[in-house]
Amino acid sequence: MIDIRLDVFEGHTKLKTVVLKEPGTLLIGRSKKAHLQVGALDRNISRNHCMLELRPTRCFLMDLNSRNGTFVNKNRITKHVIGDGDEITLGNITIRATLKAAVIEKIVCNTCGNDATEEVVGLFGKSITFHDYTCTACQDKTMELLANKREVGHQLPREEIIKDFHCFVCKVDLGSEADRDGLAYELEDSVYLCKQCTDVKCKKEVSFLADNQYVLLGEIGRGGMGIVYRAVHKHTRRVCAVKKIHPSVIYDDRYIMLFEREIAVQSKVIHPNLVRLLDKGVTGETCYFVSEYLPGGSISNMILKSTGKRIPAPLACSIVIDILKGLSALHENGFIHRDIKPSNFLLSLPNAVGAYKAKICDYGLAKSYEDAGNSFFDITKTGGGFAGSIMYMSPELIKNYKYSKPPVDVYSVGVSLYYMLTGTYTVDISRLPSECSDNSGLTRHAVELVLDEPAVELLKRDPTLPLSLARVVDKAVSKNPYAGFQSASEFREELEKVMKKEGWW
Repeated sequence: MIDIRLDVFEGHTKLKTVVLKEPGTLLIGRSKKAHLQVGALDRNISRNHCMLELRPTRCFLMDLNSRNGTFVNKNRITKHVIGDGDEITLGNITIRATLKAAVIEKIVCNTCGNDATEEVVGLFGKSITFHDYTCTACQDKTMELLANKREVGHQLPREEIIKDFHCFVCKVDLGSEADRDGLAYELEDSVYLCKQCTDVKCKKEVSFLADNQYVLLGEIGRGGMGIVYRAVHKHTRRVCAVKKIHPSVIYDDRYIMLFEREIAVQSKVIHPNLVRLLDKGVTGETCYFVSEYLPGGSISNMILKSTGKRIPAPLACSIVIDILKGLSALHENGFIHRDIKPSNFLLSLPNAVGAYKAKICDYGLAKSYEDAGNSFFDITKTGGGFAGSIMYMSPELIKNYKYSKPPVDVYSVGVSLYYMLTGTYTVDISRLPSECSDNSGLTRHAVELVLDEPAVELLKRDPTLPLSLARVVDKAVSKNPYAGFQSASEFREELEKVMKKEGWW
C-alpha cells in the first residue's frame, strides 16, 4: 500500500497539503464539486480539470479533457502513473507529489475478527493493506458450507417436485446424473449436455482444472482479471461458467489473494437472482472458480441482437424487477456491487410464455479488484471503451468511490433500464472525444458528463412510452442523490405498480 502527500502551490505560495491514505479518487479543478478546489479565478484551470486515483500499489492521474491541459514535470499528459517527486501543473497551480509505502500494523479477518497479520506476512513476506481481508480458515469454512447452503423458495418437498432433466441437444434423459450434487432443483435455469453431445461441442482445449472435473467447450469472454469459459461438469452434465485468473497476473500474489477472497465473499449471498457460485480451485499456478451458466446470455447482447437496439417496455421492466430483487439481497448482506450495467445482467432461456429470469453476475468483483482492471484510469477510454462502465456510474460513485452506499447501485440499474428502453444513454455523448481526439478541450470527458450533465427526460427519447413508466425512470436516474430511489426495494415496488397499471402483469 502507498500513501500520497500533495503539497499545493500557487506560484511560490504554498496553499495547502493533502494526504491520501485510503484507495479512492480526488477530483481537482475550479468546481465547488471538486475534492481539491484550486484556482477559483484562474481561467486556465477547467471546472473539472483532472482526477487523481489512488489504488493500493499505484497512483494514477487523468486529464478530464481540460481546455489548457494537465502537465506532469512540464509534459502534457492524458493519463500518467504518478511517481515520487512528480510535479503536476494546471494553470498557475503546482502540486508536488510525495509517495511513500504504508505499513499496516494489524490486519483483521472480516469474517471471524481474528488477527490475520501473520498470515498475510507469511503469504507475502511483508505487510500490505487488505481493507476487506478474509483469512484462509474462513475461506475454507465458507466453501465447505456452500454445498449445504440452500435457497428458500420451493414450497414443496423435493420428491413432490416434478422436473425432467434432459440433454439440451439430443433430449436424452439425464435425470440420474443432474442432481448428484443436490443442486439441480435450485439451479432450475441450468441446461445439461450428455457426454456424446459434449464431445461434439468440445473445442479440444486442454483442461486446466484439477481432477479433470470439467470439459471446456470454448471461451465466452475475457477481461482485465480473467478468462471465462463455457464448460460441462462431468459429474452432473451441467453446463457452467468457469473463470480462471488471467495469465498476465498469476505471478502477483496480491491478485491471487484478491481472487481467492472474492470467491469467499460471493459464496455468502445466495439468491435466485444472483448468479450462483458453485466451486473454486487451484491447479498449478492457476486459480479458478465455477459459477452458474445462464444460456440466455447478457442483456447487452440481447440489445445488440434486437431490431430496434432496444427492449420492449414490459420485458425490460420485468427483467429489471428481477435485478432489483437480487440487488436487495446484496445490499442486505452489506455488499455494494459498484459495476451494475447491462453486460452484468444474465438471462435464462425464455419459458413457455416468453418470460426470462434475470440474474446479476460478477457481484462484488468491483469491490475487490480495486487494483486489478477496475480503475478509472483503465476504463475511461474514448469511443466504446468507457461505455462499458462510466456511463452507468452514479456521480456519487465517482466522487466517493470507496465509501459508496447502496443508492449508487440503484442509480446504475435506472440508467440500465433507460438504455434498455431507448438504446441511448441518459446524457448526450455526441461531444465526447473520438479515438483521434487531440484533447483540445472542445470535447467533454465522460467523467465530466456523468458529474454535471442532467439526464434527458425519458419521453424526449421515446414519447410512445407510458407516462407512468417515464416518471419512475426519470426519478431513478436523477443526479440529485436525495431525489432518486434510496433502495432497490423502493425502485422495484414502483416498477411493479407500473406493470400492474399498464396491464403488463
